[in-house]
Amino acid sequence: MSAERTCTEYIFIKGNGVEVTERPLIVANEYNTYVFLNGSATPFITLNAGEYLALSGADFSSAGNLYVRTSKKAFAYQGIGGTSAQQNQNMHFVPPLSCETPKIINNIPFINEVGSNTDFIGTVCIVTETGASLTFIINGITYSLASLPGITVNGPLNVTGNANFVTYTFEGLTGNISVFSTKQVYLSYFGSSGAATYGGF
Repeated sequence: MSAERTCTEYIFIKGNGVEVTERPLIVANEYNTYVFLNGSATPFITLNAGEYLALSGADFSSAGNLYVRTSKKAFAYQGIGGTSAQQNQNMHFVPPLSCETPKIINNIPFINEVGSNTDFIGTVCIVTETGASLTFIINGITYSLASLPGITVNGPLNVTGNANFVTYTFEGLTGNISVFSTKQVYLSYFGSSGAATYGGF
């Protein structure tokens, strides 16, 4: 992704890993880039072009999310753990908050499968605007948030430092998944099976 498509605001959602494997990563593209965490008015660090900040699970809020704002455009990535086993980790590119983001993620195929292995535990993480309504299509059937079958739902959770957004985590998904929000929505997902994992954003 080119630097022109990056921006200055990002929201991360903590996965299921231990602190050391939950690794938000901010990479500066310009000199004197200030990085602010969870709405603080005081810079956490100042980065120059090519320098990076690697955070850990300890930097997330008690709600399991992390709001990062930078004074200049920067790249954001996330190392996220599928389980407490440290080898079970994947990495996402994290898109910035933007009014151009769609309201539909259609679709994520076979979220619990990789090749012939069908026992992956599928997890979806969502950032959406406060007050948005979510609906889902799972294997061709439409569900409201309240009617999701046999899925562990964590949210909506407030984002410290940015009251315009909330986060959700949905664990135990199988098959083909589509997500619809009445407002902008950002989605990442990962699957875990023993020591194996995969992820995407």
